Amino acid sequence: MEYYTYWSLLDTPSNSIKSYSVCLVLLIISIIAFFLVLKFQKNEDKKLYLVLISLFIVTSLPGYIYLRFFTPDNTKERITKLLESENLGKVEGKISNYRERLEGKQKIDSFEVNSVVFQYSENAISEFNHFGGDRSNDLYNNLNVRITYSKGDKFNEIVKIEIAK
Repeated sequence: MEYYTYWSLLDTPSNSIKSYSVCLVLLIISIIAFFLVLKFQKNEDKKLYLVLISLFIVTSLPGYIYLRFFTPDNTKERITKLLESENLGKVEGKISNYRERLEGKQKIDSFEVNSVVFQYSENAISEFNHFGGDRSNDLYNNLNVRITYSKGDKFNEIVKIEIAK
């Protein structure tokens, strides 16, 4: 059967922010603040503000250069390798016993595929089942799926869901 990837760890928001981006944003904000203080600050604290802001510039510029050009970001390759690893479980079949329940204000979805039980909270991992709109009906009973998962202490942790075309 042929599948398409519905969701994987590569889709998580934490994978989209690069480490050098933090330094770049800090650098840009520091430069803007430096020029704003230089132009508009009139009192005796002006030198103190400029020195403090300069410290941010002096630390964020080399940080950005080092992280951007001298430290390879192989996050995508590592996650791809993990998804293809033999250490993860894979199950293929139809979803059964799909249930939605509320625990307080938290919506919990659970289902089985070939006797392997999965459960997740939509609040804790909202990007998993909502991609910019209500897609809560995308997973349902008798849907053919292939799930790659890590065996957790209490629950199996989904790392990739593929749905049959």
